[in-house]
Amino acid sequence: RELGRMDLGGEWDFWSGFAPSGRWWLRAKGDTLLARSLPTWPGAESRVFSRHEGEVTQAWFTGRPDRFCSLDSAGLIRIWSSSQSEPRLVRD
Repeated sequence: RELGRMDLGGEWDFWSGFAPSGRWWLRAKGDTLLARSLPTWPGAESRVFSRHEGEVTQAWFTGRPDRFCSLDSAGLIRIWSSSQSEPRLVRD
């Protein structure tokens, strides 16, 4: 099943992935974390849900289907939940 299309406009993100819950497409670009709910539609925008102090250098999903982590260049790791209506910070 197609969940939507997106024009990246020649831009590429450092990291992107689909939340295991299937509710979100999550992306990191510079110091910014973005989310787009799925399914998506033409013209839909990704929402900024957080900014790190430094550039996001890694992001990964944990062993839990509703959690992911992000790491910035300052060494700050944040743990997020993707099970709500939008991603929310669990711990940093």
